[in-house]
Amino acid sequence: MEYIKQYNTNEVYVNEKLTEKIDKINSHPLTVVEAPMGYGKTTAIKIYLNKFHTNYYWQNIYTDSDIAFWQGFCRIISKIDSNVGSRLENIGLPKDSIKLEECIELINSIYIKEEIAIILDDYHLIDNKNLDELIYNLVKSMDNKIHLIIITRNKPDIEIEELQLKKLVNYITKNCLEFEKDDIKKYYKLCGINLNTLNIDDVYKKSEGWISAIYLIMLNYIEYNTIEISEDIYELVEKLVYEPFEEKFKDFLLRLCVFDQFTLEQVKFVTGDEKVDLLIKELTQVNAFVKYDKKNKVYLFHAIFRTCLLEKLKEKDDDYKKEVYKKGGLWFYKKRKYVLSMGYFYKARYYESFLNTLVQDKGNSITGEIKDTFIRCMENCPNEFKQKNHLALLVYARRLFTYNEMDLFGKVCGQFYENIAKDKNIDHKEKNQLLGEMKLILSFTKYNNIEEMSNLHKEAYELMYKPSTIMTNKSTWTFGSPSILYMYYRDKGKLQEQLRIMKNAMPYYYKITDNHGKGADYIMEAEVCFNQGDILNAEIALDKAMIMCDKYSGVLCCALFLKLRILIHERQV
Repeated sequence: MEYIKQYNTNEVYVNEKLTEKIDKINSHPLTVVEAPMGYGKTTAIKIYLNKFHTNYYWQNIYTDSDIAFWQGFCRIISKIDSNVGSRLENIGLPKDSIKLEECIELINSIYIKEEIAIILDDYHLIDNKNLDELIYNLVKSMDNKIHLIIITRNKPDIEIEELQLKKLVNYITKNCLEFEKDDIKKYYKLCGINLNTLNIDDVYKKSEGWISAIYLIMLNYIEYNTIEISEDIYELVEKLVYEPFEEKFKDFLLRLCVFDQFTLEQVKFVTGDEKVDLLIKELTQVNAFVKYDKKNKVYLFHAIFRTCLLEKLKEKDDDYKKEVYKKGGLWFYKKRKYVLSMGYFYKARYYESFLNTLVQDKGNSITGEIKDTFIRCMENCPNEFKQKNHLALLVYARRLFTYNEMDLFGKVCGQFYENIAKDKNIDHKEKNQLLGEMKLILSFTKYNNIEEMSNLHKEAYELMYKPSTIMTNKSTWTFGSPSILYMYYRDKGKLQEQLRIMKNAMPYYYKITDNHGKGADYIMEAEVCFNQGDILNAEIALDKAMIMCDKYSGVLCCALFLKLRILIHERQV
């Protein structure tokens, strides 16, 4: 073998098949790059962006959450057209033909002056037929100045064959990304290595054209002057990438590998080193497995390398691992990303911080899609910590009610009362406040009986000395209903009595919730008058409601809906 002493392992080589495909991206509304991990999919698209200097928006997909995806997608659209982005977010990911058409029309209404690219990275994590259908229909009608690029490990279910026939998709597969023997030879030479034909054949046989393996074999050759490797790919990464680092670098990497991505500010917080800039700069210059995304100003680990680091982290003692995850929890708490913060505190077994974060968030970030994980964490949290945080159990109980987990809800309510009874350190005033909070939660179990709900609200009012600390007045009061009357009118012939109960009940509810749903009683009065044909008094009550109600609880939506009905009625008359 002949080789030179100076190497450049950061060189990027693009084979002819891939070059041809990259050159066609601007000729298609959709490009799909599909290949397993480590085939250079992301690198290929970055080559395209550098080559054509396209305005681009990059969305990294981290979970299978269609809600999180849609929010991220709408943020991108908002950067192009804020009005369209906001309207798309309000519509949500379309689940029927009407919303689908509406979303497509909105996106196509965007004025595009110069060509742009929108990249959806790790699309395979979203297994959603509604999204596939949106992209399929969007591509067939999209402005030719928008280039949608999907990076995925699996073939998406968007009728690629049909789109290929219509010349609407540029399909880049593993075959285009694989290196042939001649490619390996050229790539190695570019990096400063000359191998004979026999050794090139051997590299190709071992790697099967997989660029990550080819790269790792090259590092092994530079270090040991041989390509005879028996370890699997992760062992190879550990041996060739991780082990050569000094201890300070290893510690640095292990403290950061728990993050999907990280910023310089985040690195400084986690390491406690304000002068870490040079360290991370050196790391990215000498290691192709840690890269800096200039556009989003974040650092990213290669997936294979991160997997290796996480395995090395498992080998550390418990105190080390707890400290790493605790730092992650504190970072996300600082940034008010409470769900992420709770996840890191839980992994660190800092249960006190885990519960405190839940209380700080008031459970508002605990969406249905993470219900099972949340419940598992709460059930596994030792009761000794729950006994010290009664508010956390109240928040937990409220979320269980919204999940309709009534058996578990009953169990947690019982646990709360048991813990309160055993707590000898709580003063009488605070104990009554907590008991009142529980009465407030229990009132929702009586929905839609306003009289029974009201009785519990009054009991809560008698116990509480301040508004609820576990509920926010910015949460929904109507649960999406456009009518207060239809929510609570239940017994024929008792309309006026129901209205009277509502008018008497709401002042107590307003006081214990800091005016949550303010104006709902007047809207119900206005609805009653409207349905009885008393338009004048309906308008008077409605005006009172609109002065009181806020934009968060959904009550304003009910008011506007009734106002629209009144206007339609007046036009018809």
